[in-house]
Amino acid sequence: MLLGRTPAQLAREKLPPPLPPLEHIPIRPTPLSSGRRAGWGVGATPMLRAPPQPDQPITAALFDLDGTLVASEYLNPLAWDEVLRSIGAIGPEDSIQSIVRGPGFLGSSAPAIAEHVIELFGITGHTVDELVTRKRALSVEMVQRPAGEEGAVDLASLWYDGVVGAVRELEGAGVRLALCTSNLRPITAAVLEAAGATELFARRVVQEDVGNSEMKPHPAPYLRGLALVDGSGPSAVAFEDSATGVKSAVAAGIGLVLGVCNNSETDEEAERDAAGLVEAGAGGVFRTTVDAVRWLTATGTLGAKASL
Repeated sequence: MLLGRTPAQLAREKLPPPLPPLEHIPIRPTPLSSGRRAGWGVGATPMLRAPPQPDQPITAALFDLDGTLVASEYLNPLAWDEVLRSIGAIGPEDSIQSIVRGPGFLGSSAPAIAEHVIELFGITGHTVDELVTRKRALSVEMVQRPAGEEGAVDLASLWYDGVVGAVRELEGAGVRLALCTSNLRPITAAVLEAAGATELFARRVVQEDVGNSEMKPHPAPYLRGLALVDGSGPSAVAFEDSATGVKSAVAAGIGLVLGVCNNSETDEEAERDAAGLVEAGAGGVFRTTVDAVRWLTATGTLGAKASL
């Protein structure tokens, strides 16, 4: 019976089925896999939407982090779940991970998600700023928990297999690199350090650099990234896994934006995700970031001295 139910109880009944936690997601054996996730798409069709051949040398490459280089998208909903449980908005067994990691919110800013859950659950007495502050503090605490402690995250295992080596190949070809992420500075630093990629992405734009009002899909993160690599938009490429990030890169004037579907579990899901990335403005879409980098390397357009 509806009478007597709180708005939060009614909202919980509308929650989609939870996505499986990372430890319950089967790893598909692939030539690239050494026990770590290489992305769902490895071994499947590498190119989902063919990009145009670059018409000028590519001198800069800008990368998103979560979902593009590392399989860390599940950390975000875990933090939100804990925040919402702490204020009684959801129960101990409830989760909003299917919302946070689902279409429309993947890659969205913390304030946008906070606004949505406040409306969805009819939360009163807590502001957007309060929920965002709690969530950010908890996210940092999660990645800084000592190994072996309950809830500790093995950050090194989150990196997609082969992706660091592929990015190093771009650097070796004379391409200047930058990271453009909506994640927090301490989380970004910890994730990079875990893979020995701190120097590889010495140039980086993080959440604190732009503030809430200029996070993706605003062009500011990528405009700052271009400034860090002394690059111009037409001679740069961006790698993104979300429509939000693609829109940001396109708005910044990045000449070639490549979408990736590392976390698409099935071919059907990959096709759906690819369509969303193209609609957002991606020039091409690949199953994995490694596939996208390999295609770009094969074009022979890398570095200022490339001959087209």
